[in-house]
Amino acid sequence: MSKQTCHYIVRANIVLPNKYIGEIVFQNIEHQFSNENPILAREAAFDYYDSYIHGLLLGIGLTDDEVINITDRDVRTLLNPYIDPKTSTEVELLGEKFIIPDYIGNGIWVEMVIDAEVENKLVIHSITYDSSDIPMPPSKIDLESEYEFYITNNYDTKDYKRTIIYIPDEEYEEDDQTFLETPFDWTGYDSKYWWEKSNSEETTIEEQVSKDYNLMPTMEEALGRGECEYTEFKPGLINRASSNRNIELEVAKTLCAFYNSKGGYLFIGISDKKEVVYGLDFSEISKDEFLRQFTRIKTMYLPPSIVLTTYGGFFEYKGKEIFVVSVMPSLKEPIFLWKRDENNKIIKEFYVRSDASSRHLYDLEELVKYCRNRWK
Repeated sequence: MSKQTCHYIVRANIVLPNKYIGEIVFQNIEHQFSNENPILAREAAFDYYDSYIHGLLLGIGLTDDEVINITDRDVRTLLNPYIDPKTSTEVELLGEKFIIPDYIGNGIWVEMVIDAEVENKLVIHSITYDSSDIPMPPSKIDLESEYEFYITNNYDTKDYKRTIIYIPDEEYEEDDQTFLETPFDWTGYDSKYWWEKSNSEETTIEEQVSKDYNLMPTMEEALGRGECEYTEFKPGLINRASSNRNIELEVAKTLCAFYNSKGGYLFIGISDKKEVVYGLDFSEISKDEFLRQFTRIKTMYLPPSIVLTTYGGFFEYKGKEIFVVSVMPSLKEPIFLWKRDENNKIIKEFYVRSDASSRHLYDLEELVKYCRNRWK
């Protein structure tokens, strides 16, 4: 049986000041790296990434010695002006003027592409706009998929194999993660609630939502109402080969709709057609694997800014075990569903809760009006 092959891509969309015209210009690059031995292509890609970052840092006044000793977290801070120029573009839509930040779509990426699955790029390292104090980690799923590719095909990983303890959200206990090393600094991600440490003195979003939204029912009340604006039932979480139904996408749509409306509860393990309590079967997968799949779905469809605040837990109901996701409404901004087209380009869709269903707002005028009224 022949081995699978792959290649690596380094991409960048950044902004550069042009002192001659007094404006910023956009720089777009993309370079591909291939080799019969994938680890050599990977090394070439990161060598190019390092030299590209090196040049950008020299361009803002650092010396060679300073660049050599710099950390990944410092790089992200120093390169922020290349990602976010602190400018925006005014556009007119339907008679209304909107301000679009110029950081949207900017960043620097290192991607791994399995040649037989070119539509599925694995982002193994990136620098993009991130307003949080602690950098958002790369996708655990993408990193583990890359490592699994090397192991499955018996490719040499040299000395890049690394095992860390990473806790992606509050549902996980300590969990060893194995992948191939990248420049990302994982220091401090091995404790629960690491994403809140820098804001421990501030009021959390959940606390603020509780003050501003007091109409959301309790979980017991939501169960008693059946499917409604606050309640959604799903028989399972994971897609099955025996069904054409994309249950994972349905789950993601429901979460987005709750965020953009008044919040709600997603009950997994209850039929959404007859409201029969099936419960969850853990004979095929463990609870830990169920949580991992839930994290995979969150990471795939939801923006990084809310992945870590979307969580659920196991509960017993009518003698059956179900999984409940509690969603508080988004206070500050609309939440879009992230999908990818056949060219691996991100497509964003907007959903709201309407009675007992998640409604997709296709019409741009309707979407704009809804957002203006919802986030005044």
